[in-house]
Parts: sequence; C-alpha cells; structure tokens
Amino acid sequence: KAMSDFELEQFCLKETKDKLRLRRKSLVDKLEKLNGEKLQPEIFQTLFKAYNREILNIDNHIEGPYFAKLKYYDSKEEKDEELYLGKVGFVDEKNDFLVIDWRAPISTLYYDSEIGHVSYNSPEGVKTGELKLKRQIVIEDGKLQSISDSDLMTNDELLKPYLNNNSDKRLKSIIATIQTQQNRIIRAPRKNMIIQGIAGSGKTTVALHRISYLIYQMKKFDSTVDFLIIGPNKLFLQYISAVLPDLETNEVSQYTYEEIAKEVVGEKFEVLDKNSMFYNCNKQKSNILKIKTSKRYKELIDEFLFKEQGLFLPNNIKYKDYVIFTKDELEALFEKTKNYDDIQKLLFAFAGQLSEKLRDNKYSRKIIENIKEKTETCGKDIPLKDIWAIRNLFEKGCKEFLKKQLSIKKISILNIYLKFLDFLK
Repeated sequence: KAMSDFELEQFCLKETKDKLRLRRKSLVDKLEKLNGEKLQPEIFQTLFKAYNREILNIDNHIEGPYFAKLKYYDSKEEKDEELYLGKVGFVDEKNDFLVIDWRAPISTLYYDSEIGHVSYNSPEGVKTGELKLKRQIVIEDGKLQSISDSDLMTNDELLKPYLNNNSDKRLKSIIATIQTQQNRIIRAPRKNMIIQGIAGSGKTTVALHRISYLIYQMKKFDSTVDFLIIGPNKLFLQYISAVLPDLETNEVSQYTYEEIAKEVVGEKFEVLDKNSMFYNCNKQKSNILKIKTSKRYKELIDEFLFKEQGLFLPNNIKYKDYVIFTKDELEALFEKTKNYDDIQKLLFAFAGQLSEKLRDNKYSRKIIENIKEKTETCGKDIPLKDIWAIRNLFEKGCKEFLKKQLSIKKISILNIYLKFLDFLK
C-alpha cells in the first residue's frame, strides 16, 4: 500500500532527525580531536566557533528542523529537487543539504512564487525553472502536526495554524508566514529604509528578520554586535528579545533613545519621564512640542552649531614658539570648511585643509617671511636651523602635527546645551 503524503512526511521528518543526531555526534568528535591538534590560534578559534554554533543550532531546532517543502525543477540542471526550508540550514555527513536556510536565495520561491514557471536571483545569476510543489509543514515538539499545499489552500488557511498560537509562538513563527511584500522588504538590497504600517502589521518582526537576513548575506560581519536596535521603551525591547535568539541575532545590542543619549553625553543626569513631560506640556498648554518639531527650530540648531564650532579653534597654531597661523587666519579659513556633525571630525578635516595650504610653496614662503619679520621686530634673528625645520615641516604637509594642535581634550555636551538655551534667548 502506497504511503499518503502525510505518512511520507512523517518518514522524512524521522530520517532528518536521525541524520541530525549523527551529524551532532560527528561534530562533538571533531571538537574533541580539535583540542589535540596543533593549529594556529585563528584557525582553532574559527573551527571551534563553527562546530559549537552548528551543535547549538541542532539542539535548538531538531524538534522542528523545517517548516516548508519545495519541489523545484531546475531548467539548467534538468532535474527535480526536493528542498526543505528551515530557520537555519543543515547538512549531513556527506555535506549534502538536509535543510535550506530560509535566507538562502532559492528560499524566496516559497514566499514570492506560485506553482508554475519561476525565477530567482542567485550569486551565479538568474535561475529559472518550474515550481511543482509548495508545501507548508507544521511540526510541534518533534511531531508532524499538519501539511498544506499552497495550490490547494487560500492564504488565510495557510496562516490559520499560526494565528491560533499564543503571541509568543506567533512572534517566533513568522518565518513560516512571511508575506510577499514583507519578503521584499526583508531581502531588499542594503540601503536606508523606512517601514511604515498600522499597529500590528508586522513592522517590528520584519525589521528583525531583515537584520537576520543581512547577517546571513554579509559574511564580513563576524557577529551581530555590528547591529543596533533602538526601541521606544524597555517593555518593547523585552518583547522583541523573545524572538532574537530564534533568529541567531541574540547578541544584537538593544537600547532606548534615552540610554543612547546618556552614553553619548557621558555625564550623569536624570531623564524626565516622557509621559509626565507630555502631561505637563498639555496641562500648561505649552507650545514647546510645536516649537521643537518645527523647521525653524532645526535651523536655529544649525546656526548655533556653526557658530559654536568656531569656538573650538585655538588662539593660534605654533611651531617651536613661532606662530604659523593666527586666530584671525584660522577663523577666515575655517569658514570655508565643509560642515560635519562631529566637531572633532570637522577639526581634523580642517587640519587636512591647512596641511594642503602649507604644501603650497608660495603660501609657505609667505608664512616664513611673516615669521622672520615678527622675530626681527622683537630685535631677534631666527636661527637658520629653525627655518629649515619649519620648511621641512611644511614640505611634509604636517597633517599629524596640525591634528594634534586641533585635538579636543573634552567636550561637555551639557555645557553646550546650556549655551544653546542662552542662544535661544
């Protein structure tokens, strides 16, 4: 008697779990052998991390290794492939794929394509073929619960098994229910994005899955510490932390805006409760929120910062007690400098411009003549060795010397803010 599709999937699930157990045992053996081998520290660390990561993934997902199945005919290879999609990818002892990672290029067929002729972008170029089967597979606690072929069911029916779950499970199950528009956002090329939607439309979960996708695609990132999530409050961050480990993004830094502000300012201060602040503003019928969200307020900030940046210029720049640039000269040249958000970067860029000026023989000769004149006015002669030292400095461009002269020891952001309040008056 031929097995039903459900029975066949039960058999495949058991076989996959058995192969994952064998794979885990092999990885443990490799780890034990690794400790006895003489390897370079970098190679040892790379292998150690890779083996441990794969063991952890098997432990975390063996009771639910995949959530979908595709049957795909590759036009170039001229053969059918049966692919199981999971939250992470797995290989067997022969390095053949047991489960395809949901972030892999071919996995987009599950989210974007219907049965029939299909194509997708791969590292080798555009691949074409025929999608013969797209099946949703629900597994709970290591047991097959249901299978549903998408050509026989509506979108609502495919979502139903997950919508019946509690909110925690729903958050973790979104990989199996990502919709076409959500998938396009998740897999979009690397660029700045704004995701808009009503409450409950999946903005947060899509953003988290985009992080997971980018980590998978951008191999140059060794870990998730290169990413940062800024949330409106601690409650929100606690909510999303439930899904982060499931996406292999559990090391992603999470901050509220207030926490980032405290870290950037670097000084101890108390942040007013936002709810109390809004309540007081409304109670007093204050226009403060209207003012602070206006274009004019932004213009005032820009105006203040432009003036404030000039205050960080030194009174002059000296070399061996000889004035190279006076305060007036620095201010005149500074006005032509491109604006930066970071004052230290701005001053270092300014150092580069001064360096280029000093490389100009005509300009540097003029400075040396000025130094001679000022020294003679004081009844002194400038030693020849000093002139050669100054010339040598100018020829090299002296960028590092100028950077040191323009380096800021410490900036008090709170003091700048207080100055800004005085400026507004």
